[in-house]
Amino acid sequence: MRNVTKWLGAVLGTLLLVGVFALPSIEQAYAPEAANIQNVGDTLWYALVTLTTVGYGDYYPVSAPGQIVGAIFVLSSLGVLGVLIGKIADLFTSYREHRRLGHHGTDATGHIVIFGWNPSTERIAEQVRVLGRQIVIVTPNRDHIDTIHDRFSDAVFPLHADFEDQTLLNRINLRQADRALLNIESDTDTLIHLLNLRKSFPDVEFVVAAQNEELRETFQNAGVAKAVSSDANAAHLIASVIFEPDVAAFAQDLITTARDNSDHDIQQYTVQPGSPIEQMNYGELFRTLYETRSVVPIGVSKADGEERTLLKLPADDVPLNAGDILVLIASGADITPLQNEWNLSLGGTG
Repeated sequence: MRNVTKWLGAVLGTLLLVGVFALPSIEQAYAPEAANIQNVGDTLWYALVTLTTVGYGDYYPVSAPGQIVGAIFVLSSLGVLGVLIGKIADLFTSYREHRRLGHHGTDATGHIVIFGWNPSTERIAEQVRVLGRQIVIVTPNRDHIDTIHDRFSDAVFPLHADFEDQTLLNRINLRQADRALLNIESDTDTLIHLLNLRKSFPDVEFVVAAQNEELRETFQNAGVAKAVSSDANAAHLIASVIFEPDVAAFAQDLITTARDNSDHDIQQYTVQPGSPIEQMNYGELFRTLYETRSVVPIGVSKADGEERTLLKLPADDVPLNAGDILVLIASGADITPLQNEWNLSLGGTG
């Protein structure tokens, strides 16, 4: 369709150009006394007022051949005007489309750039937006742009681009971003894009949301600031990685099962009847466990009829009873002593 428009415009333009130079001669040849179009200047004026549909009537062909040329002028002018209006409309449409796709860029600095759009990205963006930070989301999928606009309106700036398009990435000030998060559904693609992005933007601090927990170390070796699991429930943690990476890394380690006896994680134990803990309150338990085993109690779940109530960091004077569930930060080496010396049951209420 675009080629047809160009062809039509060329044909009509040629007819007008030929008519501009031919009409004065035709008028002088067939109506030398009555002709009011005497030269090319008169013809240009006649063509202009005809093309713009003004038609002052001060210049017009009077001979029969000249009027035929004039008719061609009228028809051609309508066609040329249509082509021009269509071209202008196309330019406005193209401008609006490129703006919607983010191709005009943003002047944001200190912002967060997220590569990839998926349900996890949506949750992460929501968490980051609550913290009042500007967000740019880069996706190569055109349909995702409409989804982002509908979901976040002007709160998030979407960019339709390949992840390695340096020209468009420069327009969103990637180098001035606070951090960039790669949240892509394939770890293989993430690693490839990460390596290429680091070549072009070596000063940018990249964070990776890894699909496979075991690849976190691989990504860290590839030069990311932090790598965190992209678990569907970890949007708040990934958002924390962006702003408080050390805190988030510690939290990630705590919610991950300990790999060996030196690793710490969050464990829960049930107080059994006859446990020495029955004679303590929470403050005494905290000091004793921390001083003897470097174990840190962080909560107690107490029975309340058929329900249970979780007390986070309870007051020192909260009494402890058999059946209470203790939430502790402990290492793998602490499991056996806590079970044997303190008469605690790991995990359930049995």
